[in-house]
Amino acid sequence: MIGLVEAGLLAGTLLAAATWVVVVVFAPGAAANDGSAPIERRLIVARAWLLAPFWVPALLVLSAMIPGLVGALAQHGDHCLVHGGHHHHLCLLHPPHAADNLVAWLLPVGLVAPAFVLIGFCIRRTVSEWRLARALVATSRPSDLGRDVRLLDQAEPVAMTVGWFRPTVLVSEGLLGRVTRRGLEVVLAHERAHIERGDTRHALVDRLAASLYPRAVAGPLLARITLAREQACDARAARTAGGSLAVAQTLAEILRLGMKAPAVGVSVASGAVESRVAFLLSPPPRQRRWAALLGVVVLALAAAGTGPVHTAVERLITFLLH
Repeated sequence: MIGLVEAGLLAGTLLAAATWVVVVVFAPGAAANDGSAPIERRLIVARAWLLAPFWVPALLVLSAMIPGLVGALAQHGDHCLVHGGHHHHLCLLHPPHAADNLVAWLLPVGLVAPAFVLIGFCIRRTVSEWRLARALVATSRPSDLGRDVRLLDQAEPVAMTVGWFRPTVLVSEGLLGRVTRRGLEVVLAHERAHIERGDTRHALVDRLAASLYPRAVAGPLLARITLAREQACDARAARTAGGSLAVAQTLAEILRLGMKAPAVGVSVASGAVESRVAFLLSPPPRQRRWAALLGVVVLALAAAGTGPVHTAVERLITFLLH
């Protein structure tokens, strides 16, 4: 099975590199950030682009193994026998021999090593922010707003959710003294929506994936995800804290107070606040069958993996190893 591991690793690495290039060239930019489209569709599409170098190669490599399995199980049209010749089959039933060629390992390492370096830098920055978040929680004090809400002795208006495993809402004395009671209810409902959705953990994964791209590519994708995430929390807050108008008024208060998105965690002040207000006050977007379209894309990729991509990758691997 060593030969299959070599072929699969080499195929996956080459496909990941090709997918990365496609994302860099074709990913939607800032001008394509339509904040009025359905929230979940924008989240899924943006994350599909962001995580494409991970899921697209996995889908293609797994799909490439289907023809051999189907042919062998049906006992007719065995893919590997039909191909004939000497090449590296991506097949569980007819695994290729070990190539005994350093290219099988050096090429994947050479392509993946820069990615690990970039992710390492991102992890180092993330650890620094995690320490800052821990320090903020440690210096905060309990509040009468709920067990999940703690107070910061800061004059600036601050509201944020920090922590990956036990998220905590932090609000400042400066915010309590300057926001209305209804506004505070909306802010807390919004931050609790972040906790319910697990947004602190999702934001961590988004940042790690974005570290693999140039800023010109990562920035717009993260902006799309941030805007959709905040709009989703606005919608939840509207259902529990007085409706869309109350949330829109609170966001206007946040703009007037000059509250800024914090360096750590997620916050009601993140994202394009003006776009969020417009979204709240606009009619609900039409729910088109975008899920079906996404399914068609996935099926098309799987079909490509069983067909032309399969053949092309096998021939390329054979050329590189022999």
